[in-house]
Amino acid sequence: AASLGALTLGVLAVVAQLVDYHEIHFHTAGGGYASVFWGWTLVFLVCWVGALYWIETLVAQSLRHPPASPREGTAGSELLRPSADGCLVYLYTLVGIEVIAFVLLYLVK
Repeated sequence: AASLGALTLGVLAVVAQLVDYHEIHFHTAGGGYASVFWGWTLVFLVCWVGALYWIETLVAQSLRHPPASPREGTAGSELLRPSADGCLVYLYTLVGIEVIAFVLLYLVK
């Protein structure tokens, strides 16, 4: 359930970024600031779509191999744990970078 929630929030973040592109009041020929903004946000959007793909594979694997009963063992969840931990580190890194980028691109013009 938590991974489905994370996938939903991730898709909403991508949609919000695309809406932000539609609402931008400057064009790509608007000088250095505009080119940095467009370049950075497009690269970040690609990184975020990659993170969504990773989350989606974790969701698919968890649906395919649900947690086993206590007497059958937990082999399926033991295989997913390292990938889920790596995905979590990647997502935290993306969030930290985006907070810094938000401050630089929106607050310090």
